[in-house]
Amino acid sequence: MPLLRNIIVVLLVVVFCSCRFNDDIEDLQYDEKDLKTDLKIFKGIVTDMHAGVYAYNSPKEIDLLFDSIANSIEGSLDLRSFFKKVDFIVDRIKCIHTTTYFPAAFYDSISSRALFFPTPLILIDNKLIVNSDNQNIPLGAEVTKINKYKAADIIRNLKNYRHTDGNSNLARHAAINEDFAYDFYLNYGGFKNFDIEYIEDSSKIIVQKSFYAEKLNTLYDDVSFSSFYKEKKQVAYDLEMDDATQTATITLTTFTFEPTDGYFAFLHFLENSFRLIKLSGFKNLIIDCRENGGGYYDATYSTLGYLVNEPLMEFDSAFQRFKNLSFKEYISPIDTARIEEYDTAYKIFDKKSNRLFKLKTEEISKWYPQQNLFNGNLYVLINGNVASAASTFAAILKDKTNAVIVGEETGGSNNSHNSAVINFELPHSKLSLAIPLRRYYQPNKKALKDRGVLPNIQIKQTIKDLINGNDNAMMYIFDSLIAK
Repeated sequence: MPLLRNIIVVLLVVVFCSCRFNDDIEDLQYDEKDLKTDLKIFKGIVTDMHAGVYAYNSPKEIDLLFDSIANSIEGSLDLRSFFKKVDFIVDRIKCIHTTTYFPAAFYDSISSRALFFPTPLILIDNKLIVNSDNQNIPLGAEVTKINKYKAADIIRNLKNYRHTDGNSNLARHAAINEDFAYDFYLNYGGFKNFDIEYIEDSSKIIVQKSFYAEKLNTLYDDVSFSSFYKEKKQVAYDLEMDDATQTATITLTTFTFEPTDGYFAFLHFLENSFRLIKLSGFKNLIIDCRENGGGYYDATYSTLGYLVNEPLMEFDSAFQRFKNLSFKEYISPIDTARIEEYDTAYKIFDKKSNRLFKLKTEEISKWYPQQNLFNGNLYVLINGNVASAASTFAAILKDKTNAVIVGEETGGSNNSHNSAVINFELPHSKLSLAIPLRRYYQPNKKALKDRGVLPNIQIKQTIKDLINGNDNAMMYIFDSLIAK
């Protein structure tokens, strides 16, 4: 799914400078002093309220990180250059819920310009592979150079724009697969055309071609993505039944259901699906939660109730690092209505120290098994885009059941994550920052420290599968697990 950009109003001052686009918002220069002030405010917000700022970095390391970025600002910068510096800090915090956003006016302006790489790419075997036939390049061709930039350097740089929990670095390939055009712009800037070198798999001959740039909104709206794991149905959940193999497949692309009616509809789907599976006597169940970025615990644990035969605490513990919100004057307009909610949340927390508040145990919900509990062979499909509550979902199934987890490491942590996100807006650059205020722990016996959920069986995508449109991980479950 394309990255969502928060709507933030920014005053525009047109300044001329010698850049590729020289007459408007993209070239607007920001004063060094103002940017360093923004950076100081950002540090205050993070060190005061970010729930996991010290989960993977010591206070000294965070101080050195901010100091080094501040010292790297010499003279005025355009917004893209400052964004890269702020996002570099965000990446080092190692939290999938911490995000940097351009002001809406800036993002909308650049999105409507033809300056983005025109062809979707996917990372396979650490190579940039063409993932669409919308240009005159064969599907599956290996791109070795874009303009003057080598593929290996592009891959290394663009991975930094996909943040993950902890050190689940294998999940960073999603930065290539989903938002290559946008992330290429972030790192290298925009271009009116692209000179591409690529290798056709059949000939091994290097081919050179030039293409005009595309508008980002056109790419997101019109380009046909061919990534093998993409669910073609535009639905949040789905059930398929295969009588021949006695296998049911439930696809869950999200755990976010709003408003209330949407959540109740999902509960009915679960009830009807698991009743049908039980009545059919099916022995195999595949849960496909690839691409599931998470959502709400109520939907997550409602699903787990049909899969785990024991009561589950919603989480083991939760913490926040403040009593009252600070830097409230910088909270984005979209979140000002939530200030009172978080500013009074300390009432349900026990104070452990001046910088640590623990959620009262009685505030943690408990969930119980459902009537039509599935007790057959369970298989779970995951990939790098599984995050937040969906990552918790996969981790619990791995820890509490005999499920066989197939696919690739999740981008979300296996035993803890930050949530309760609120958005702040830096006063001069108007960059917006999503900051999680609480950290939740869900201890798992089978967890590997500082990583995502690791599959029992890792299935990597291949160029051959991409070209043939095969879902290799799904095929493996049917052909190598269920068939036996």
